[in-house]
Amino acid sequence: MSDDLSKTETELPVIRVARAPAPVAPSMFNALIKRAFRTDLEPGELLPDEHAAIEIEQIHGGSEPLRKALLWRRGALFAALVFLLPATLVHLIRDLIDMGREGASSEISGLAFMATLANIGLCIGVFTAWRRWDVWARSRKILFWSWIIAFVVPFLIALFPLRSLGRGGGQEAALGVLGALSAVIGLAPKALSLVPGVLRAAMTAKVLFPGASAPGWLVLLATPFYLLLLFVVMSMPYQMAGGGLMALSLFAFLAAPIFLIRAGRRLARPTDLATAVTTIHQTRMATLAFNGVGALFLIIGLIDIVSTFKLNPLDAIAPLIGVVANVFVLGVVGVDATLVALIRGHVSHETAEQTAARHGFVVEMDAFIEAAQAGDASQAASRPADPA
Repeated sequence: MSDDLSKTETELPVIRVARAPAPVAPSMFNALIKRAFRTDLEPGELLPDEHAAIEIEQIHGGSEPLRKALLWRRGALFAALVFLLPATLVHLIRDLIDMGREGASSEISGLAFMATLANIGLCIGVFTAWRRWDVWARSRKILFWSWIIAFVVPFLIALFPLRSLGRGGGQEAALGVLGALSAVIGLAPKALSLVPGVLRAAMTAKVLFPGASAPGWLVLLATPFYLLLLFVVMSMPYQMAGGGLMALSLFAFLAAPIFLIRAGRRLARPTDLATAVTTIHQTRMATLAFNGVGALFLIIGLIDIVSTFKLNPLDAIAPLIGVVANVFVLGVVGVDATLVALIRGHVSHETAEQTAARHGFVVEMDAFIEAAQAGDASQAASRPADPA
């Protein structure tokens, strides 16, 4: 992926625009947040520091998809910061509380703080990418590498066996259980936000290029994996709560992706912009309703789990905010990667061998379809008729 990102720099003009960054006023906050959630990616009202760059076509060269992508990215990155900053602050407060607690293990506290430092680095990367919104190549590189670091660090930390810190059989077993729970709590938001972020990115890319079928196929293929991942992650709080409201949360979350499968089938072919926007809007409204119900029951169930097992309330709040923040960040990262892939596929030139291979595929596929249809018709004709 990083190779594709670097090579694309030579394929698009990079024009820097002299601009004076304006402070984040309430009007800017509203404009950017609305822009981040719009299905049709229309930017709406341009902010004062965007007029000079956008209206005279200094950074998008007359390309409407590039104009939409740049302005949408600015809003989406701002929304990511809105969720990412409190999530990181919650992790920081939790780590400081744990480090100041009497009898706390310095090794365990240090490992947790390393993950928080990675999240702080992601906040800085997202903020820098947001400030550099008008230079797409630079902005996407900063965002990509800061996200990669923040994503990988918790997985590396999870490889450290906490059981090795124990001094006896009972203590080692307890630390092993603590390490397992810490790994699940730390990695679940990262893993759970991965597929929704990719799905969000695919739908955004479809709006930018409604004639492309690849984003629809990505939605169609990724949704079943999302269902399985969602079930695995939700199994832990479901078992801890013993069913009840957590069961309703699980069923609501699992019902939402069904609408994504239907949308993927519609989007996996070239469409016009109006059809793509309508399909995506209807899908998002349906999934938002089910996910909202699931989140409501999940919060109620987590409150019960925290009181029953006497857990730190921040351990229940932080993962929820982290999932939302990571979905927004990965949504932008995914859109950047999808657009780069579309550019690479469009500008690449086939060799003679590749052209021959593509022609051979078409011939073999036609013969496969003809043989499959003939075989089905033959089997249907030879099957005995139903007496009824």
